[in-house]
Amino acid sequence: MLDDWLLDPSAHTLCGGYYQEPPLLNLPLSGELKLNADQGFFKPEGVSTLEGHVQLFEKDRQIRAERALIHRDPKRAKPLYCIEAFGNVHITEPGRRVDGTHAKLMVAEEEQTIDNAAYRLYEQHGRGEATQLSIPHKNFMHL
Repeated sequence: MLDDWLLDPSAHTLCGGYYQEPPLLNLPLSGELKLNADQGFFKPEGVSTLEGHVQLFEKDRQIRAERALIHRDPKRAKPLYCIEAFGNVHITEPGRRVDGTHAKLMVAEEEQTIDNAAYRLYEQHGRGEATQLSIPHKNFMHL
């Protein structure tokens, strides 16, 4: 996966570069979830498992990880209710990228919790790290 750091000696910064927001590619139509992995076990009810070079594309979000669990319950209004990602987790959304070791995304509530997180806020030119990062909705983060 390409990193979002660009070296630019002509940039007027002390670090000689900047973070550039990567394009969001291969996004599915609204309401769909697109999955890629080396191997997986799908269950229409309960927990499906994906392993190896996992890529999930959902709405305006890309998730990459070594392993993922997809929680589904067809009795719910939205059957896909939770995505858990493990190992080298990268979550890219418009304006933001968060990397960590584990992430839990509550899909309907649009809540995220990322462990051992490093984040970048592209428009605000912000970045940082947190033991745990909580995103209760798209425009707010708890460190």
